[in-house]
Amino acid sequence: GAEDRVLHAVLTELKGPAPRSRLDLQMTLPRDRIVTASGEGPDPEAAVAQAVHRLFREAKRHFDLLIDRKRQRRPARLKARAAIAARLDALPEATAAASQTGIAPLLDRLRTVARRELAYLRATGDLAPDWPTLDDLVDEAAVATREAWDPTRPGEKVWLAVLRNLFKVLNREVAANRVFGQAVSLDASPPEDAEDQAEAMVEEEFLEFHQPGESLTLADVLPDDTASVADAPAEDETAGAQAFLADVVKDLPLAWRRAWLLRDLEGLSAAAIAEVLETTETRAETWIAEAEAFLSARMDDAGIARQAGLRLTLRPTPG
Repeated sequence: GAEDRVLHAVLTELKGPAPRSRLDLQMTLPRDRIVTASGEGPDPEAAVAQAVHRLFREAKRHFDLLIDRKRQRRPARLKARAAIAARLDALPEATAAASQTGIAPLLDRLRTVARRELAYLRATGDLAPDWPTLDDLVDEAAVATREAWDPTRPGEKVWLAVLRNLFKVLNREVAANRVFGQAVSLDASPPEDAEDQAEAMVEEEFLEFHQPGESLTLADVLPDDTASVADAPAEDETAGAQAFLADVVKDLPLAWRRAWLLRDLEGLSAAAIAEVLETTETRAETWIAEAEAFLSARMDDAGIARQAGLRLTLRPTPG
C-alpha cells in the first residue's frame, strides 16, 4: 500500500555561474526494487517536475511488469490444476486407489523437501518469490508418481520416485523462469529514448547517488560507552554456526547442493541419490565430496568450524 512506501528526496543547490537546483529521489517498491530518479533545472520547481516525471515512469515500468506476470500466471495455474485433475481422472480405478494409499504417507516429507528447495532457488534468484507455489510442486510430483505406479515397488523406492519427480518439476520451472526473465511486458510503455533505457539497464542513477536516511545520526554509529560485554546476551555458537551453514549452502552449485542435502537431511545413500538425480553413483559421490570441501573451506574462512567444532550437517527443521 502507499502508506508503506517512503519517498526520500534530497534537494541540492549546484554551484556555477547560473543558479541551478538538483533533486534526487529514491523509493523502494514491492519486490524490494529500489527506484531512483534525478532532475535538474534553473529553479527547484523545474528540478522537482523533471525528477518526479522520471520516477513515475520507472515505477510504472516496474508495476506494468508485475501486472503482466500476474496476468500470465493466473490462467496458467488454473490450466495446470485442471490438467492435474484430468490426469488423475484418467487413472484406472485400482491404480488410483492403490497409488493414493501408497503416496499419502510421503506427502508431508515431500512438502518439507519441496519447501527447502523453493527457499534456496528463490534465494539464488532461479525462481520468482510467488511462483510456483508449494502446493503446485507437491501435486505435480505426486501425480507423476501415481501415473507410473508400480504395486510391486517397495516403499523406499516410492520415496525415491517422488523425489525424482519433484526435482524434474523444479528443473522445468527454473528453465521456464529463465526464459521468462528475458521477456518484455507488452503492456509496458516503451522507454522515451535510448539514453534513458541504457541508464536503467546499468542502474547508473542508483550508483551515482547514495544518501543515508534522515533518521541516521552520529550517535547511531558511535560505540556506546555505557554498555559492557557482560550485559550482552550469550550467543549460542552452535546455533550461529548452523545459521551460517544454512546460508552458505545456497552458494553451492545446484547438483552439489541437492546431493549433499539428500545425504545430510534425508539420509540417502550415494546409490539412492544417483537414482533420484538420474546420474551415476560415482558422480553423486563426487558432488557430495565437492560440496563438503566447499562448505568446509567457507566455514574455516569464517572461523566457525574450529570455534564450534561443528560437523558439516544441517539439523532437519519441522515444516
